[in-house]
Amino acid sequence: MFVIKKTQKLSVHHIDYDKMNSNEKNLISLCVSCHGKTNINRKHWIIFFNGIINEKYTDILTVKQTLV
Repeated sequence: MFVIKKTQKLSVHHIDYDKMNSNEKNLISLCVSCHGKTNINRKHWIIFFNGIINEKYTDILTVKQTLV
């Protein structure tokens, strides 16, 4: 879906669009081009990125539980 070239600079995107909320579950790295696309249809992007973050943290919790 999102392909980043090794030489591209990344931007930090605040999923809820609140720049004061720097909780790690509210941040995602995007290339400059993709970051610019998130300013249109914000509700869509909030749902989309929350899905990615929730999936990531579910995977991390599963691995931690397996190790215990």
